[in-house]
Order: sequence, then structure tokens, then C-alpha cells
Amino acid sequence: MVLEKDLILLKQDIEKMVAEKQQELNNVVLKYGLRSKEALYTSQELDIMINQVMKEKALT
Repeated sequence: MVLEKDLILLKQDIEKMVAEKQQELNNVVLKYGLRSKEALYTSQELDIMINQVMKEKALT
């Protein structure tokens, strides 16, 4: 099933993007501190990504 394979690949891509954003956040926190503007911005991006994933999982 092509659709099923596409969904699996999409899920893997999303998980990879979330993991990369989490690593970016960790790096920013280590470099600038937890309350830096960069850390807060990256954290907000990560929250948005996670919320989108959760909404998609709720729909399936």
C-alpha cells in the first residue's frame, strides 16, 4: 500500500524534525541559558511542532 508507506515515511520525517528541534533547543540552552531569547523561541517552535503532531495523531 503506497499510502501506508507514505504515512510511515511522513511520520519518520516528523519525528526526525522534532528530534532535531529538541537538539537545537538543548544546544541553545547550553550555550545561552534556559531563559535566553533564543531558547524561548526554539522552545516555542518545538511546542508548535509537538502540538501539530498530537493533533494529527488525534485525527487518525
